[in-house]
Amino acid sequence: MRHALAMYRGGFVVDAQDCDYDSARLLGLTCPFCKEAVYVRAGTSYVRPAKQVSRGGNIVDQEAKLVESPQTFCHYEGKGQECEYRSTTTVGQQDIERLEIEARNQRLDLYNQHLWSMYAAIRPKADKFVSDGRKAFRDRYIEKKARSIQADLNEDLEPFMQSIEQLVKSDSSVKDSGLFSEAMLTDENLAREADQKRYFSAVDKGLHLLICKEIVAFLSTRTGRYALKKMVAYQLELYAATSACEIEAEMGGRPHPHNIEAIRYINRQASEEVKGMPDDLFKQCLLVAIVGTRWVEQIRDRLSPPDR
Repeated sequence: MRHALAMYRGGFVVDAQDCDYDSARLLGLTCPFCKEAVYVRAGTSYVRPAKQVSRGGNIVDQEAKLVESPQTFCHYEGKGQECEYRSTTTVGQQDIERLEIEARNQRLDLYNQHLWSMYAAIRPKADKFVSDGRKAFRDRYIEKKARSIQADLNEDLEPFMQSIEQLVKSDSSVKDSGLFSEAMLTDENLAREADQKRYFSAVDKGLHLLICKEIVAFLSTRTGRYALKKMVAYQLELYAATSACEIEAEMGGRPHPHNIEAIRYINRQASEEVKGMPDDLFKQCLLVAIVGTRWVEQIRDRLSPPDR
């Protein structure tokens, strides 16, 4: 068989020509049809000697020729004859293509999840904010926001890249990126703000800029919409929480937990204020949030070997 599944790579379809003797152990190779373990059988080659053959009643010389048998995947213990036959059929090839699509989607999900986890790493309760944001603003509204951002990015990416460059090069814009409103300036949040400032005073801004540009370019694609929607949901809920704190302050403080009507009124007003935010302002705020993420640190931590 030419193709197998790499169990240790989330079902990635691999070609026998790209594998070697150790691949079965390193990748966890399995048959795409019966799921049994398979191994790589090395290809063979030999030289067919020159000889004379009869063609149409004439004797002709046939030159020596190198005959090669390609490297393939084989089942252990002589199993899998039906699978190896099936892999050569049209139906078998269609099954391989379907498995490759499924595996590619799985890898994209993992990529998006890793990207989101880096974005959320410095944001306490980020997943709760996303969940609350989806309840308050609904998936349809979040999807609409994400599509609008992608449409602008795809129409003209350069202005966004220029904005990112200005934000990164301007120390004040990056370090004082407005993580919190005045109503949310608790001791814990002030400590986080100070930690952010220390980080961005020492970060390699050139590397940080390159990473931010790559991420924004990815978020403009269809495959990047998963992570973008989570970022949008988070930002919407963050601004709603900020607005709610400001409304509470204007009303004389947070209402009693049993005063359900007051709480609903505040949350409703906060949501309406966020929905009234101009699209351009929201996109700029999202860019500030992307630039304010400690990508360099997060990537370095993921690439570093674990402590022993």
